[in-house]
Amino acid sequence: MTQPLDDSAFDAYAEATLQHLAERIEAALADADIDRQGPVMTITLEDDRQFVLNKHGPTHQLWLASPISGAGHYAWSGTSWLNTRGGGDLTAQLAQDLTAAVGHAVDLD
Repeated sequence: MTQPLDDSAFDAYAEATLQHLAERIEAALADADIDRQGPVMTITLEDDRQFVLNKHGPTHQLWLASPISGAGHYAWSGTSWLNTRGGGDLTAQLAQDLTAAVGHAVDLD
């Protein structure tokens, strides 16, 4: 079950999540390039595959575009960002996808 957020709360949770993920990815993947352009964060791996995370303000969601799992929309549950199509947690999905892409475990928690 997702929890509705006002614009300010959405922005705060989304920014904190993007910052946390950027820091964890930088720590786990020295060869990854992380670029932030406003609400969009692009993660480019050494083999040029890209993962894109962006804040989608109108829906209060974080969207992930992954070359591994495809597209996903994540809404705040009150404790984490959960896939709106009944899937799992954003951080877990991104960690799983990055692990598959680079061939070794990537911990984003």
